[in-house]
Amino acid sequence: MEFRQMKEHELKQAAVLANNVFRKDGEIQMEEIFPALFQPGVSHSYGAFDQYGDIVSFMGMVPLIINSGSVNLSAFSIGAVCTHPEYRGQGIASRLLSLCLQHAKDAGASLLFISGDKSLYLRAGSVYFGKSTQFILDPPAARHLVSEQNLWNFRDMKPEDIFAMHDLIKSQTGTIQWGLSDLQQFIGTSPMATLYGLTQYIKVAVIPGEGISAFAVIGIPRPDSSPEQHQEQTSQVGTVIEWAGSNKAVTALLSHLLSHFNLSSLEINLPWQYTQLAASLEEAGTGQIPSTNAGTLLVADGNTLITQSRLDSVHGHDLTISIDTEGTYILNSPDGASVIGGNAELCSLLFDPDTEITQPSNFKLKTLPLPYMYGLYFI
Repeated sequence: MEFRQMKEHELKQAAVLANNVFRKDGEIQMEEIFPALFQPGVSHSYGAFDQYGDIVSFMGMVPLIINSGSVNLSAFSIGAVCTHPEYRGQGIASRLLSLCLQHAKDAGASLLFISGDKSLYLRAGSVYFGKSTQFILDPPAARHLVSEQNLWNFRDMKPEDIFAMHDLIKSQTGTIQWGLSDLQQFIGTSPMATLYGLTQYIKVAVIPGEGISAFAVIGIPRPDSSPEQHQEQTSQVGTVIEWAGSNKAVTALLSHLLSHFNLSSLEINLPWQYTQLAASLEEAGTGQIPSTNAGTLLVADGNTLITQSRLDSVHGHDLTISIDTEGTYILNSPDGASVIGGNAELCSLLFDPDTEITQPSNFKLKTLPLPYMYGLYFI
């Protein structure tokens, strides 16, 4: 068995394996859903090959940068992980994960975002991270959000909107560093909607003469039966996949989406930092389900994470983090030093506003905001 980084011409083989594992006949193929993984270009992914040179296991990797407040975190996303049925249970994926982890370290990345929580990842030290809340908007709650709805016109996204949408999504607190081509590609491939059997729509809120105030990417379940039977269904739940814009425009747009698509409810996942929108939805009487962020997180390199978070001694802050000779993280302040623990505790301290990690009473770290990782960007 040979374990190594994928070569560009081998990505078609990897796509065939992934299609056999994840997709059924007639469904959209993996290379169409995830061009960043399977189309020509710089590949960071790894594979295991048998004695004939055929791929038997694949682990996809895509680099990304997270704009987290005042810091930028270099990271990788891991997804489309698959092994041929005849080769499962042999520890092959664990070997590939080790190679991906080393690749991330060599590349200067601090984190691996993983689209899943299988034991393979948890055994390697992957942890649940951050904090988010799923808000469930129903018609009674939506009626509390319509007081200023007549300020906006609502319409489908047009190609000419791409610059405005890009500006809005860049202005979010804690977001992926989107390029224009990235944004267009993920809109076109719609990975979350495709994988979950949803039809994707994009709506914008516009003030005439002033431009776009907000947009929302929404997924609506596809009918599994004839159109006549579908019309008879009484319950239709929509999912907000991505959104951006001013608080008032977003709430008005959410209310519009509920009525426009005749939904019984609309679900939206908000990371902890969107306090203003969360307060508006809570005041309207939406249902709430608290949770962590989506997927799991693996620290690729603790030193790099500390440096990228600007918590090393170089930046001269009151609070710094260091690593002792046993690999334990230490929180240093003018009041003294205290033990943080391992990677799980470090992620809790950095990314969870409700962390239980002890901090000095006079000095508190600012929690680093992260995007919701099962949004428009999904690997």
